[in-house]
Amino acid sequence: RAGKTECVQKLLELGANVHALGAGNDSASIAAAESGHLEVLKLILETNQVDEEEMSIAFVVASSAGKVGCLQVLEDTKPGLPKTEPLINAVERNQGGCVQWLLEHGADANDIGSENNSALEVAVKEGLSGMLEVMLLAQVQTDRAVELDDGETCTLLEYAISIGSTDCVKLLSPPDTVPDDRAEKSSAKRARDDRAAEEEESSAKRARDDRAAEEEDGDDFDPIIPITQAAPTLAPTIFGHTYVVEDEEICLSGEDSDME
Repeated sequence: RAGKTECVQKLLELGANVHALGAGNDSASIAAAESGHLEVLKLILETNQVDEEEMSIAFVVASSAGKVGCLQVLEDTKPGLPKTEPLINAVERNQGGCVQWLLEHGADANDIGSENNSALEVAVKEGLSGMLEVMLLAQVQTDRAVELDDGETCTLLEYAISIGSTDCVKLLSPPDTVPDDRAEKSSAKRARDDRAAEEEESSAKRARDDRAAEEEDGDDFDPIIPITQAAPTLAPTIFGHTYVVEDEEICLSGEDSDME
């Protein structure tokens, strides 16, 4: 990682294992590609001990880190390395130089990666209009259908509109067309929907709290209803039985009159 070429060369002469994992859990070739140390990477690759799988990982790492020179070294050593994941990673990390290099060396911006997205879709989804512009300048095709989560399909422009990616909509719209404000409207609608959902959840929470408070108050309710001498003729019905006040005593009338 420090780029000490002479030290690396000496260690290789002493039989250092190029596959051993270091502190960053990376092999020597991957660490060199990530750090951008071209001469060190060349020394490691010249041992002929690095297989294609490890080179492919180093290729992805170099594209993510913006190390165009390392991409060239790896391509020179092993022409035809897979470029879909490196391109998607370069787009995600805003590495315009690597995006341009990869497109010039055969990468397809419409190829689907491991996350079921293409580089074009990632650029639109993340609002990376700069990366989208780099790909459009490379004259990539943008008419491929985009598959949505619900299984429906749409064009890349329609997808940009649906998620409110205004800058990407402008780039994807045909020239000399009236600016499409559907993306801004879609974004505003999502904001309104979010606010409505928050208000609904807040209202539901208040209702739950009110019910809980009522139930708590109900636990303190005293079911004993006092009957005083103030109403000697009162004969209320309580819990299914009629009570009558007679001579300052409460008597239970009915079939259960033998109860005290």
